[in-house]
Amino acid sequence: MRDRLAWAAVILAGAVHWVVLLDQGGFQGPPVTLEDWPKEYRYLTVLQQAVREGRVPYVLTEPIIFSRKFLAIPETCLSPQVALLALLSPGTFVLANTLLAYAAFVAGMLLLARRYALSPLTAAFLFLIAGTSGHVSAQMAVGHSMWTGFLLLPFVLLGVCAIVADDAPRTTPLWLALALFAILMQGALHVFAACVLFLLVLAAFNPSRARAVVLALLWAAALGAVRLLPAVFVARRRDTAFLTGFPSLRDLGRSLLTILPADAGQRGGFFGRVDPWEYDVYIGLALRGIDALPGGAERRLYGPMAVLAILSFGDAGVVLGLSHLPLLSAERVTTRLLALPIVFLALLAAIRLERALRSAGHTARALAAVGLLGLALGLAAHTWSWRVTALSERLPQRRPVIDVRIADLPSEPTDADRLYLLLVHAGLAVSTASAIALALRLRRASQRGRTAEAAIPN
Repeated sequence: MRDRLAWAAVILAGAVHWVVLLDQGGFQGPPVTLEDWPKEYRYLTVLQQAVREGRVPYVLTEPIIFSRKFLAIPETCLSPQVALLALLSPGTFVLANTLLAYAAFVAGMLLLARRYALSPLTAAFLFLIAGTSGHVSAQMAVGHSMWTGFLLLPFVLLGVCAIVADDAPRTTPLWLALALFAILMQGALHVFAACVLFLLVLAAFNPSRARAVVLALLWAAALGAVRLLPAVFVARRRDTAFLTGFPSLRDLGRSLLTILPADAGQRGGFFGRVDPWEYDVYIGLALRGIDALPGGAERRLYGPMAVLAILSFGDAGVVLGLSHLPLLSAERVTTRLLALPIVFLALLAAIRLERALRSAGHTARALAAVGLLGLALGLAAHTWSWRVTALSERLPQRRPVIDVRIADLPSEPTDADRLYLLLVHAGLAVSTASAIALALRLRRASQRGRTAEAAIPN
């Protein structure tokens, strides 16, 4: 009973965090004139018209950021929950959608806690760092609503940790692909790209795990074809040149351990400068010697974590831009890459802390509880500093939403229009076929499992 109450308190605190962070009052959502929220409201206005009128938003009356071809913009939400826009205003939808993603995050955290036998005390450390850290909070607060995909990372952790250990079921790559696909459909292209990069480096460092990783990535690409094909071959942006990572170790340490104000000014290096929310990775003032995963399998994660950390620092990430690889070359603000290694480190630290506390006395557990309270208070202070009502007073006001509507397809389409429509329809066909094939594989695997269990004598 006590554990249930503890879990309920942690889960409720997380929900309060998101409402306080994103609501200007009355469940209206963020202000429409704050930073990137005008762009997000344009996206949501188009999606609302599509839902209410039953129209496919192929092209728009005005470009949003860089294109009138709406389905080629990879940072829009195309997940089933957009149906809520039939009833909700765009601002209210932002809150509802974030809370839905948070509910998925809670489910993923509970699965992680069950798999690694984490108590509410140690799971709460992971819960707070993975779900309310400065990175995801600051990104969301300034209008990067696609970072709801970040809240789906617990399912990526489940899949990756199963792959690096020796106890992964054969269906693990399929479930990991589903998690990556769900992230992609939230419009969280940068989170998706970070996961893809992490998995590619994981395969390079661990050839014995390459088959499972490649299988997961191929399934994710096939499932996400409806999103990836138009984005890769139609969308063309002129502002995707590499900008910067963390300028110095001092900046990195400050970003991790201090609450940066939203108007702290830009930082950067040789290639460019970025705003504070791009280098805010606050985790508060946070064991080695204890294996976290079976057989010390976490060592297979250290290489990928180190590579992403290096790419997030200084101008090292320019190699991604120079590679011209789809998805990866679009990562022009590589400070974002550090968030994924931090989430993995938080999981490993929580597992080690749990095992250390099992053999410790009441004093150690009391000290851990005090540490958890300090972490929670620090993150609460960060939330209060970055809430949208505070940012709207400190940051310049942006132009409010312009009237963007769905336009009719041109009666005489150009070659570019035909290519765009072909890619959308081809992507939809590939995604649909892949979803059916994956569902059938998972069903067969489930039936084989039940048959195997029935064959075991009592």
